[in-house]
Amino acid sequence: MTSLLRRTLLTTGLAAGLSVCAANLQAAGLYKVEMIVFANLNADDGGEFWPELPPPETGSATPLSTWDGYPAQRFEQLPNNNLRLGGDAAALSRSPNYTLLYHKAWIQPIGRPSSTPKALIEAEFDDYKLEGVLTLHRQRFLHAQPHLQLTSYRQQPVRLPPPAQLEGNENNMAPAEPSVARMIDAAPAANTWQLNQSRRMKSNETHYIDHPKFGVLLRIQPGG
Repeated sequence: MTSLLRRTLLTTGLAAGLSVCAANLQAAGLYKVEMIVFANLNADDGGEFWPELPPPETGSATPLSTWDGYPAQRFEQLPNNNLRLGGDAAALSRSPNYTLLYHKAWIQPIGRPSSTPKALIEAEFDDYKLEGVLTLHRQRFLHAQPHLQLTSYRQQPVRLPPPAQLEGNENNMAPAEPSVARMIDAAPAANTWQLNQSRRMKSNETHYIDHPKFGVLLRIQPGG
C-alpha cells in the first residue's frame, strides 16, 4: 500500500470517527472546549500597580490526558486536526506582538455550578509559566470563568532617575539635573499577573477574554 493511499484512508477513517464521536458526545451531554492563551508583548498598562495575589487553587482541577484514539474520553486532549481555532493560533504565532502560550481542546461535561469539574490549565516555557483553572457551568446560559496566573521571566527595562552630580561649589552640591529618566536593562525578574473573570457565553461562538498582559480565546461546542 502506498504512503499516499495509507494517508488517504487514515484521513477518511478519522473524519468518520469524528462524525460518529460528535453524535455520541451530543447524546451524552458532553461539550468540546477549545482554548487559546497568549501573552501581549506590547501591553501598555499605564503604570498600573499589580497587587500580589495568591495563585489559583489547582489541587482539585482535572488535568488533561493524552489523546489515545476515539471514542474520546472526558478531559482527553483532542488531536490538532480537530481544532477550530487553528487560524487564530497561527496568526498569533506569526505576530511580533504576541506569544502563543496555550492551544488545546478537550471533551467535558458542563452541568450546574456545584457539579462541573474544573479543567487544569498549565504550560511552561523558558520565559513564561501559565497555571490555573477553567471553570464552566450551565444554567440558562453557559458561563466560563478562567482563573489564570501568568508569570513572565522576560528581561524588562527599568526606568531610573538621573544620577546625582557633585561639583565644587560653596555647598559642594550641584543643581539637580533635569528630570530625564534613563532606561537600563535589569536582570530577569519574575512578574506575575492574574486573569480572573466570569463570562456568559453562547455555544459555537468564539469569545475573547482580555487582560492588559495576556488574553484568552474560548470556544464551546455541544457534542464536539
